[in-house]
Amino acid sequence: MIRVISLLLAMAVCSGAQAGRIAVSPDKSTIANPFTVRILAELKPGESATFPEKLGLPDAMEQLSRRIDAPVKLDNGAVLHSASYQVESYMVGKAEIPAQEFVVTGADGQQSVRKAEPATFEIVSVRVDKAQAEKVKHVDTPAATRLRYEKYILPLLLALVAAVLAYLIFRWLRARRRNISEPAPAPRPADEIALEKLSRLKARNLCSKGRCQEHFFLVSEIIREYLENRYGVMALERTTYELKSQFTDDIVDNETRRRLFKVLEACDMVKFARFKPTAAHAEESISMAVEWVEMTSEKPVEAEEGA
Repeated sequence: MIRVISLLLAMAVCSGAQAGRIAVSPDKSTIANPFTVRILAELKPGESATFPEKLGLPDAMEQLSRRIDAPVKLDNGAVLHSASYQVESYMVGKAEIPAQEFVVTGADGQQSVRKAEPATFEIVSVRVDKAQAEKVKHVDTPAATRLRYEKYILPLLLALVAAVLAYLIFRWLRARRRNISEPAPAPRPADEIALEKLSRLKARNLCSKGRCQEHFFLVSEIIREYLENRYGVMALERTTYELKSQFTDDIVDNETRRRLFKVLEACDMVKFARFKPTAAHAEESISMAVEWVEMTSEKPVEAEEGA
């Protein structure tokens, strides 16, 4: 009986040492922003791990790089082997890195295939504020220390209020003397903003640097932002398919609408269908986007002659 229990314990320890896992950092990342995926395996001394060159990823994700980390000896005697991968995602929502297989070579040269369990994380839109306010814990000072400063609190507060009032009165008197009403600057037209961004994107020439997918992602973002600023249509948070049912013929004529979705669908082919574009495709996408913005821009109303 004792031998059976010892055997079961040994099998459990062995199984734990062979287990692999996947860690994603950070567990919440923005769309098209690189994050790190690590495959980790606790192995016995003398064993080594061979991790995959390419991860098996969903269609909306792309691997950017791979690095083998230095092994780390753990307190339990095992050795932690790991590989780090830089990955980008172009789909918003809950996501999963599926299970990944790797090869372990034992001290005797025997090889076996192990599996790292899947890991879940979240991709959020660029519209979500990623910065979180840092929470600072309040630390009470000793009672004796507080007593020394309590008698100064009221005078300091009164001095602060007096200084603020003096500053406000000074500003009011200066504005009254000038008696100048400065109008608020007019907001920039939506087409001017979009054309400026498209011009800067064209100058970056991302396709020549091997970043064609990023180019088409940015073209789509610029056009969608223009739709929101020009027509008040919530386009950044919707897929092209969802946008078709919202941006109807009563907003623009059928031909103008057809040209818009020709640009967006060309971008989607690169972002999600793994179409491999050329530099010529990139230039054509800029040209189509510029043409559509110009044909839908708000034309200034000219004063009637003789008015």
